Order: sequence, then C-alpha cells, then structure tokens
Amino acid sequence: MTNDPRRGWSSASNAQADILCPGRHLAQAGLPEVESEDARSGTQIHDALASSGDVKLMQALSLEQREMFDRCREVEKKGSAQMFPDQGPTAPMRVFREVKLWCKLPKVPGDASSPHFEHSGTPDVVMRSGNQALIIDY
Repeated sequence: MTNDPRRGWSSASNAQADILCPGRHLAQAGLPEVESEDARSGTQIHDALASSGDVKLMQALSLEQREMFDRCREVEKKGSAQMFPDQGPTAPMRVFREVKLWCKLPKVPGDASSPHFEHSGTPDVVMRSGNQALIIDY
C-alpha cells in the first residue's frame, strides 16, 4: 500500500500541466518517482530549509547546497520586507514550513453548486501577519 498524502487528487505544483492535459494526472498515478543525484541534493536542501534548527541537517550540506540554502533564505527575507514593510521585530507573525494546505474548487468555474474537487499544495514557507500572507514555493 502506498501512502498518498494528496488522497488521489492533483497537486498545486502540477496544476497547470494537469489543466493542459486532463488525463495526465490519472496516467501518472502509481508511477514511481525517478531518483537522481540532483533530486537527492534538492531534497537535502529542502529538508534543511524546512527545519533549519536541525544542526545535523545543516552540517550535512555541501558548500554548494549551503549557498542555495542561503539564497532561499534571502528570498524569504526580501519577500517578507516587501509584503510586511511596517512590521517591526516584535510584530506578531506566524511562520509555517512544509504544511499541506487544502481547498475545494468547483468543477465548473463560477458555479458554486457544481461538484467540487479537492486541491492541495505544500508551500515551502507561509508567513502570515493579520489578514495578509506570503506564500513561497522555491
């Protein structure tokens, strides 16, 4: 049995391709993911970004991976400063990392009474302050 965190539904990262080719999602269902050295490296960086308090994960990064990690954190810093320019260092802000978010969308756009499908996404970081949010997916 395979664990499917999307419960059979398409993901946000594949939404555009799935819309352009309606059978794509079903055709790929159950296929194994292809592992490569680049994918493994990206996963290491991704894991460190999700849990930068884990010293062991940070120390395991190569110099090249750490530079990518630092660039991603710089994107967060700049994005946060642009989105929340009036925030001081003590202003309340919630930061979520690697949290799966769900929404229900009508199968017929604009028709709330039509059947719905579920859609999920797992952004790398969500920063929320008040009624504003910055969503980053590297």
